[in-house]
Amino acid sequence: MKYINLPRQGQRYEPSDLPQSRFLEVSHRLFERLSELQRRYGQKILLEHDFFGSYQNIVVRMFRDYREIDLVVDTARLDVAARVADSFDPYQWLDEVAPSVYLVHYSNVRYAGDRFFNHQPVQPWQDGHSDYGDAQAYLQHLAAHNSRFHVTFEHQAGSLSREELLSLYKQTSCLAGIEAP
Repeated sequence: MKYINLPRQGQRYEPSDLPQSRFLEVSHRLFERLSELQRRYGQKILLEHDFFGSYQNIVVRMFRDYREIDLVVDTARLDVAARVADSFDPYQWLDEVAPSVYLVHYSNVRYAGDRFFNHQPVQPWQDGHSDYGDAQAYLQHLAAHNSRFHVTFEHQAGSLSREELLSLYKQTSCLAGIEAP
C-alpha cells in the first residue's frame, strides 16, 4: 500500500542510488567514526532507525559489529515500514536488534485511506484495529528480548485526559516490565 505522505521518488534514496557494497562501506566508516567519538568524549551515541529497504541485514550487522552504538526504535516508523514493505517482518527485526535497543520512541500511527498520522497515543482499544499500528505489540515483544531499554512518549498528549495519560503510562510500564507506581 502506498501513502501519499511518504517521500516520493526523487525525495528518497533508491537501492540504485547507493549499491549494497557502497552502503556497507559507508556504514562501516560511519559506525567506526561514531564509536571513536563516543570513546573520546564519553558521550552515548544513539542512532534512530528509518526505513532501510533491502539493506536491513547490513543495518542489523552494524549494530552487532559495533556494540557500543545503540539504537532508537520508533514504534510508529516501524509500523509504517511493515505496511509499505511486504518483505519486512518487524518482529524478526526486533529480535535481531533487541540487544542494541537503548530507547523506544513510543507512539502509534493511525491509517486513513492513503495517508497515515504519526504520534498518536497508544490506547488498548487500538490493539488489533486495522486503522492503527501495532505499537503496543512491538513494545511488548521488545520487552521480552531486552530489559534495559528506556521509553520516551512521542505522542500528542493533549489529545488525552489526565486519567487516560496516567493509565497509558501505567500500562506502558507494565508492558516494559517496569513495576508501575
